[in-house]
Amino acid sequence: MATLSELTSAERVDAALAAPGLLVLDVYVQSCIICRRIEPMVAAVAVASGGAVRAHKLDAERHAEFAAKYDIRGVPTLLLFRDGRLISRRSGFSTATALRGWIGANARDDGDDRIMPAHRLVDAPKAPQPPGPFSHATVVGPWVYVSGMGARSKDRGSDLG
Repeated sequence: MATLSELTSAERVDAALAAPGLLVLDVYVQSCIICRRIEPMVAAVAVASGGAVRAHKLDAERHAEFAAKYDIRGVPTLLLFRDGRLISRRSGFSTATALRGWIGANARDDGDDRIMPAHRLVDAPKAPQPPGPFSHATVVGPWVYVSGMGARSKDRGSDLG
């Protein structure tokens, strides 16, 4: 099982951010079970990229200033940097397929397929759309977001806003 190298000092964090290319930074805490489960997936995606994506992990409790600077409010949080600039973030659990899709979508923003070649990407599955006249609705977990109607629970149909 692949693991991520930990950035243990501010100097190592700065060096990782200063390096060119894509960097996925897995911000975690020791007590987080989900963080332990997502780490091998992040590592596998980095290995599968053939060096196009680097990945490291960072303990949010030991690097509180970094966590405050990047507004880390929950773990795991994945930060995606390109050439030292934050370009995207993702919180919570994700599958390796979803991670590849997320990284690939952000790597292709400028049309540069050299960063993460398209043949190495597996796009994340699209959320299922509800049947019927709500073609403008999006299902996200237990919630259905309908344009102009706010969020509604799939189970109860209650209006949430």
